Amino acid sequence: PVKPGPTSMILATPGCIPFLDSDLTKERIIYLTEDASQSGENEKQIYKYQSVALIASELRYFYAQIEGREISIPLTEACRMLVMTSASGGSGQTAAALTLARILSSSYGKRVLYLNGESMNSSGCYLPDHGAGNRSISDFIFHLFQKEKTKESKWARSYLLQDSYGVHYFPTSSGVNAFCGLTPAETLLLIDTLKTQCQMDLILLDLESGLTEQTLTIVQACDGILLMEGADPVSQWKRENFQQILEQMVSSGSRIWIQSVLLPRDPQSFVAKGSIIEILMHQDYGSAAHHLA
Repeated sequence: PVKPGPTSMILATPGCIPFLDSDLTKERIIYLTEDASQSGENEKQIYKYQSVALIASELRYFYAQIEGREISIPLTEACRMLVMTSASGGSGQTAAALTLARILSSSYGKRVLYLNGESMNSSGCYLPDHGAGNRSISDFIFHLFQKEKTKESKWARSYLLQDSYGVHYFPTSSGVNAFCGLTPAETLLLIDTLKTQCQMDLILLDLESGLTEQTLTIVQACDGILLMEGADPVSQWKRENFQQILEQMVSSGSRIWIQSVLLPRDPQSFVAKGSIIEILMHQDYGSAAHHLA
Protein backbone atom coordinates (compact mmCIF):
# COMPACT_ATOMS: atom_id res chain seq x y z
CA PRO A 1 0.00 0.00 0.00
CA VAL A 2 1.03 3.61 -0.66
CA LYS A 3 2.10 5.45 2.52
CA PRO A 4 2.55 9.15 1.76
CA GLY A 5 4.08 11.71 4.05
CA PRO A 6 1.98 14.01 6.26
CA THR A 7 1.98 16.85 3.71
CA SER A 8 1.58 14.76 0.55
CA MET A 9 -1.22 14.83 -1.98
CA ILE A 10 -2.21 11.63 -3.80
CA LEU A 11 -3.46 11.68 -7.39
CA ALA A 12 -5.69 8.65 -7.83
CA THR A 13 -8.00 7.09 -10.37
CA PRO A 14 -10.92 5.05 -8.99
CA GLY A 15 -9.01 1.80 -9.62
CA CYS A 16 -6.19 2.88 -7.32
CA ILE A 17 -8.35 3.38 -4.24
CA PRO A 18 -8.03 -0.22 -2.91
CA PHE A 19 -4.23 0.14 -2.87
CA LEU A 20 -4.15 3.29 -0.75
CA ASP A 21 -3.30 3.19 2.94
CA SER A 22 -6.52 2.98 4.93
CA ASP A 23 -5.15 5.59 7.36
CA LEU A 24 -4.70 8.15 4.59
CA THR A 25 -6.75 11.29 5.16
CA LYS A 26 -9.33 11.47 2.41
CA GLU A 27 -8.89 15.25 2.18
CA ARG A 28 -5.46 14.66 0.60
CA ILE A 29 -6.76 12.44 -2.24
CA ILE A 30 -7.21 14.21 -5.58
CA TYR A 31 -9.29 12.15 -8.00
CA LEU A 32 -8.42 12.12 -11.71
CA THR A 33 -11.62 11.86 -13.74
CA GLU A 34 -12.20 11.07 -17.41
CA ASP A 35 -15.41 13.11 -17.55
CA ALA A 36 -15.15 16.90 -17.20
CA SER A 37 -18.68 17.04 -15.78
CA GLN A 38 -18.13 14.50 -12.99
CA SER A 39 -18.47 15.63 -9.41
CA GLY A 40 -19.00 13.93 -6.08
CA GLU A 41 -19.57 14.76 -2.45
CA ASN A 42 -16.52 15.67 -0.38
CA GLU A 43 -14.14 14.92 -3.25
CA LYS A 44 -11.55 17.05 -5.01
CA GLN A 45 -11.50 16.16 -8.68
CA ILE A 46 -9.43 17.12 -11.71
CA TYR A 47 -10.28 16.40 -15.31
CA LYS A 48 -7.27 14.40 -16.53
CA TYR A 49 -7.45 15.32 -20.26
CA GLN A 50 -6.72 19.03 -19.98
CA SER A 51 -3.55 21.09 -20.26
CA VAL A 52 -0.68 20.42 -17.87
CA ALA A 53 -0.69 24.11 -16.92
CA LEU A 54 -4.32 23.96 -15.85
CA ILE A 55 -3.83 20.70 -13.93
CA ALA A 56 -0.86 22.27 -12.12
CA SER A 57 -2.91 25.34 -11.25
CA GLU A 58 -5.73 23.22 -9.86
CA LEU A 59 -3.27 21.19 -7.81
CA ARG A 60 -1.83 24.39 -6.30
CA TYR A 61 -5.35 25.51 -5.47
CA PHE A 62 -6.25 22.22 -3.78
CA TYR A 63 -2.93 22.16 -1.89
CA ALA A 64 -3.70 25.63 -0.52
CA GLN A 65 -7.08 24.34 0.66
CA ILE A 66 -5.51 21.29 2.32
CA GLU A 67 -2.95 23.44 4.12
CA GLY A 68 -5.66 25.82 5.29
CA ARG A 69 -4.44 28.80 3.29
CA GLU A 70 -7.36 30.87 2.00
CA ILE A 71 -5.76 32.00 -1.24
CA SER A 72 -6.71 32.02 -4.87
CA ILE A 73 -4.23 30.92 -7.51
CA PRO A 74 -4.40 33.19 -10.59
CA LEU A 75 -4.41 31.09 -13.75
CA THR A 76 -3.82 34.04 -16.05
CA GLU A 77 -2.07 37.32 -15.37
CA ALA A 78 -4.43 39.60 -17.27
CA CYS A 79 -7.99 38.39 -17.81
CA ARG A 80 -9.92 41.35 -19.18
CA MET A 81 -13.66 41.84 -18.80
CA LEU A 82 -15.81 43.46 -21.47
CA VAL A 83 -19.47 44.27 -20.84
CA MET A 84 -22.17 44.42 -23.51
CA THR A 85 -25.38 46.12 -22.48
CA SER A 86 -28.14 48.32 -23.88
CA ALA A 87 -30.61 50.96 -22.76
CA SER A 88 -33.58 48.72 -23.63
CA GLY A 89 -34.23 45.17 -24.79
CA GLY A 90 -34.73 43.92 -28.33
CA SER A 91 -31.56 45.43 -29.77
CA GLY A 92 -29.95 42.11 -30.74
CA GLN A 93 -27.44 42.34 -27.93
CA THR A 94 -27.01 38.60 -27.29
CA ALA A 95 -26.41 37.75 -30.96
CA ALA A 96 -23.87 40.57 -31.20
CA ALA A 97 -22.07 39.50 -28.02
CA LEU A 98 -21.83 35.88 -29.14
CA THR A 99 -20.67 36.81 -32.64
CA LEU A 100 -17.97 39.07 -31.21
CA ALA A 101 -16.87 36.35 -28.78
CA ARG A 102 -16.61 33.81 -31.61
CA ILE A 103 -14.56 36.12 -33.82
CA LEU A 104 -12.17 37.00 -30.99
CA SER A 105 -11.75 33.28 -30.28
CA SER A 106 -11.50 31.84 -33.81
CA SER A 107 -9.79 34.73 -35.66
CA TYR A 108 -7.66 36.29 -32.91
CA GLY A 109 -6.81 33.24 -30.80
CA LYS A 110 -8.30 34.62 -27.59
CA ARG A 111 -9.54 32.36 -24.81
CA VAL A 112 -13.03 33.78 -24.35
CA LEU A 113 -15.65 33.06 -21.70
CA TYR A 114 -19.11 34.24 -22.75
CA LEU A 115 -21.25 34.90 -19.68
CA ASN A 116 -24.96 35.72 -19.99
CA GLY A 117 -26.31 37.95 -17.23
CA GLU A 118 -29.93 38.23 -18.40
CA SER A 119 -32.66 37.08 -16.03
CA MET A 120 -34.14 35.01 -18.87
CA ASN A 121 -31.06 33.75 -20.70
CA SER A 122 -31.63 34.12 -24.45
CA SER A 123 -28.28 32.60 -25.46
CA GLY A 124 -29.93 29.16 -25.50
CA CYS A 125 -31.20 30.04 -28.98
CA TYR A 126 -27.61 30.04 -30.25
CA LEU A 127 -25.71 27.66 -27.97
CA PRO A 128 -26.38 23.89 -27.61
CA ASP A 129 -26.22 22.41 -24.11
CA HIS A 130 -25.26 18.86 -25.22
CA GLY A 131 -27.31 17.41 -22.34
CA ALA A 132 -25.13 19.22 -19.81
CA GLY A 133 -27.40 18.55 -16.84
CA ASN A 134 -26.81 20.57 -13.66
CA ARG A 135 -23.95 22.69 -14.97
CA SER A 136 -25.54 26.09 -15.64
CA ILE A 137 -24.30 29.35 -14.17
CA SER A 138 -27.14 29.08 -11.63
CA ASP A 139 -25.85 25.68 -10.50
CA PHE A 140 -22.30 26.98 -10.12
CA ILE A 141 -23.50 30.04 -8.18
CA PHE A 142 -25.39 27.77 -5.79
CA HIS A 143 -22.29 25.68 -5.07
CA LEU A 144 -20.03 28.74 -4.86
CA PHE A 145 -22.09 30.43 -2.15
CA GLN A 146 -23.20 27.23 -0.41
CA LYS A 147 -19.77 25.60 -0.26
CA GLU A 148 -19.40 26.13 3.49
CA LYS A 149 -22.66 24.23 4.03
CA THR A 150 -22.19 21.48 1.47
CA LYS A 151 -18.46 20.97 2.12
CA GLU A 152 -18.00 20.38 -1.59
CA SER A 153 -15.24 21.76 -3.77
CA LYS A 154 -16.49 22.90 -7.17
CA TRP A 155 -14.21 24.03 -9.97
CA ALA A 156 -15.78 26.57 -12.35
CA ARG A 157 -14.11 25.23 -15.46
CA SER A 158 -15.76 21.83 -15.06
CA TYR A 159 -19.13 23.52 -15.68
CA LEU A 160 -18.15 25.04 -19.01
CA LEU A 161 -18.95 23.88 -22.52
CA GLN A 162 -17.16 24.99 -25.68
CA ASP A 163 -18.75 25.77 -29.04
CA SER A 164 -17.30 25.06 -32.49
CA TYR A 165 -15.60 28.49 -32.53
CA GLY A 166 -13.75 27.84 -29.28
CA VAL A 167 -15.92 30.06 -27.05
CA HIS A 168 -16.44 28.75 -23.51
CA TYR A 169 -19.85 29.17 -21.88
CA PHE A 170 -22.16 27.94 -19.15
CA PRO A 171 -25.23 26.00 -20.36
CA THR A 172 -28.45 27.99 -20.18
CA SER A 173 -30.24 28.02 -16.80
CA SER A 174 -33.56 26.15 -16.90
CA GLY A 175 -35.31 28.88 -14.91
CA VAL A 176 -34.47 32.42 -13.89
CA ASN A 177 -30.74 33.12 -14.12
CA ALA A 178 -29.37 33.22 -10.55
CA PHE A 179 -26.71 35.69 -11.69
CA CYS A 180 -29.29 38.50 -11.63
CA GLY A 181 -30.16 37.86 -7.99
CA LEU A 182 -26.63 38.39 -6.66
CA THR A 183 -25.75 41.33 -4.45
CA PRO A 184 -22.99 43.70 -5.66
CA ALA A 185 -20.48 41.99 -3.35
CA GLU A 186 -21.51 38.52 -4.52
CA THR A 187 -21.33 39.63 -8.16
CA LEU A 188 -17.76 40.86 -7.78
CA LEU A 189 -16.79 37.66 -5.92
CA LEU A 190 -18.26 35.52 -8.71
CA ILE A 191 -16.39 37.48 -11.41
CA ASP A 192 -13.15 37.26 -9.44
CA THR A 193 -13.66 33.50 -9.05
CA LEU A 194 -14.22 33.05 -12.79
CA LYS A 195 -11.15 35.13 -13.60
CA THR A 196 -9.10 33.07 -11.16
CA GLN A 197 -10.32 29.61 -12.08
CA CYS A 198 -11.17 29.66 -15.79
CA GLN A 199 -7.82 30.69 -17.34
CA MET A 200 -9.29 33.04 -19.96
CA ASP A 201 -7.94 36.06 -21.81
CA LEU A 202 -11.35 37.68 -21.88
CA ILE A 203 -14.74 37.46 -20.15
CA LEU A 204 -17.49 38.90 -22.35
CA LEU A 205 -20.45 39.63 -20.09
CA ASP A 206 -23.83 39.97 -21.80
CA LEU A 207 -25.79 42.01 -19.25
CA GLU A 208 -29.44 42.69 -18.62
CA SER A 209 -30.53 45.88 -20.40
CA GLY A 210 -31.11 49.08 -18.44
CA LEU A 211 -29.57 50.57 -15.31
CA THR A 212 -29.82 47.81 -12.72
CA GLU A 213 -27.82 47.94 -9.49
CA GLN A 214 -25.81 44.99 -10.72
CA THR A 215 -24.99 46.74 -14.01
CA LEU A 216 -23.77 49.82 -12.14
CA THR A 217 -21.51 47.60 -10.02
CA ILE A 218 -20.08 45.67 -12.96
CA VAL A 219 -19.40 48.58 -15.32
CA GLN A 220 -17.14 50.19 -12.72
CA ALA A 221 -15.06 47.01 -12.51
CA CYS A 222 -14.75 46.19 -16.22
CA ASP A 223 -12.19 47.13 -18.87
CA GLY A 224 -14.61 48.23 -21.57
CA ILE A 225 -18.32 48.76 -22.26
CA LEU A 226 -20.01 47.94 -25.55
CA LEU A 227 -23.30 49.80 -25.71
CA MET A 228 -25.74 48.22 -28.14
CA GLU A 229 -28.24 50.44 -29.95
CA GLY A 230 -31.11 49.92 -32.36
CA ALA A 231 -31.49 51.57 -35.74
CA ASP A 232 -34.64 53.56 -34.91
CA PRO A 233 -34.49 57.16 -33.53
CA VAL A 234 -35.99 56.23 -30.13
CA SER A 235 -33.34 53.54 -29.57
CA GLN A 236 -30.60 55.98 -30.54
CA TRP A 237 -31.97 58.59 -28.12
CA LYS A 238 -32.07 56.03 -25.29
CA ARG A 239 -28.54 54.90 -26.08
CA GLU A 240 -27.20 58.47 -26.05
CA ASN A 241 -28.74 59.16 -22.64
CA PHE A 242 -27.56 55.82 -21.29
CA GLN A 243 -24.04 56.55 -22.52
CA GLN A 244 -24.03 59.96 -20.82
CA ILE A 245 -24.93 58.32 -17.51
CA LEU A 246 -22.19 55.71 -17.91
CA GLU A 247 -19.62 58.34 -18.85
CA GLN A 248 -20.48 60.30 -15.71
CA MET A 249 -19.87 57.16 -13.66
CA VAL A 250 -16.58 56.42 -15.38
CA SER A 251 -14.13 59.30 -14.98
CA SER A 252 -12.15 60.53 -17.99
CA GLY A 253 -8.92 59.29 -16.45
CA SER A 254 -10.21 55.76 -16.03
CA ARG A 255 -8.97 52.75 -18.01
CA ILE A 256 -12.61 51.92 -18.87
CA TRP A 257 -13.72 52.81 -22.41
CA ILE A 258 -17.22 52.98 -23.85
CA GLN A 259 -18.10 52.22 -27.47
CA SER A 260 -21.46 52.35 -29.23
CA VAL A 261 -22.32 49.28 -31.30
CA LEU A 262 -24.75 49.15 -34.23
CA LEU A 263 -24.64 46.01 -36.38
CA PRO A 264 -26.68 45.76 -39.61
CA ARG A 265 -30.09 44.11 -39.63
CA ASP A 266 -29.28 41.18 -41.90
CA PRO A 267 -31.85 38.34 -41.78
CA GLN A 268 -29.69 36.27 -44.17
CA SER A 269 -27.06 35.97 -41.44
CA PHE A 270 -29.35 33.88 -39.22
CA VAL A 271 -30.35 30.33 -40.16
CA ALA A 272 -32.46 27.98 -38.03
CA LYS A 273 -30.98 24.50 -37.64
CA GLY A 274 -33.29 22.45 -35.47
CA SER A 275 -33.70 24.24 -32.15
CA ILE A 276 -30.53 26.31 -32.65
CA ILE A 277 -30.07 29.50 -34.68
CA GLU A 278 -26.77 29.56 -36.55
CA ILE A 279 -25.11 32.95 -37.10
CA LEU A 280 -23.35 33.05 -40.49
CA MET A 281 -20.06 34.91 -40.33
CA HIS A 282 -19.61 35.58 -44.06
CA GLN A 283 -22.64 37.88 -44.43
CA ASP A 284 -22.84 41.65 -43.73
CA TYR A 285 -23.55 41.02 -40.04
CA GLY A 286 -20.37 38.99 -39.61
CA SER A 287 -18.30 41.53 -41.55
CA ALA A 288 -19.44 44.35 -39.24
CA ALA A 289 -18.66 42.21 -36.19
CA HIS A 290 -15.15 41.49 -37.56
CA HIS A 291 -14.60 45.25 -37.80
CA LEU A 292 -15.76 45.65 -34.20
CA ALA A 293 -13.41 42.85 -33.05
